[in-house]
Amino acid sequence: MSRNLFPAVLAIGLGVWTGFHTFQPAFQEAQEAKDRESVRTQHAEPSQGQKTDHDQPSKPTSNGETGKPSV
Repeated sequence: MSRNLFPAVLAIGLGVWTGFHTFQPAFQEAQEAKDRESVRTQHAEPSQGQKTDHDQPSKPTSNGETGKPSV
């Protein structure tokens, strides 16, 4: 049995190594695309259900002016 085990282990190891080196550029590209997409979604506009500071009216200060500068 040990006579047949070494070639099988060698073939499996060589197949894993070859597959890793063959598909490594594709894996890196997919990871970079995933990273770019996550950065894009973090900087995206908030959804309609979420309110931002711009959606709420300003409260007047003691001198009657609003706290926010006019845009």
